[in-house]
Amino acid sequence: APILEPIAGGLAIASVALGGISALFTGIEHGFTSSEFWASTGSAALGLITFGQSKWIGAAGGSRVVTKITEFGHDLVSPVTGLLGSLGF
Repeated sequence: APILEPIAGGLAIASVALGGISALFTGIEHGFTSSEFWASTGSAALGLITFGQSKWIGAAGGSRVVTKITEFGHDLVSPVTGLLGSLGF
């Protein structure tokens, strides 16, 4: 189990980096003012904002309530970024 934590950390960093790269390539393909780019940027930003959330969930005791609040926040923010992207922001 001690080896899994560094692997998980590396994968989390890779996920955030690849989200940013994906947003960049989406901008190149569809244009940096397109709704696709802004939706991709919103998704990458959400990944960056929630990066490392497992540490504070663990610090809070890993309770089911904290996990549900985090899931609710993600479910709430995702449609907002999609809507902003479709509106051209």
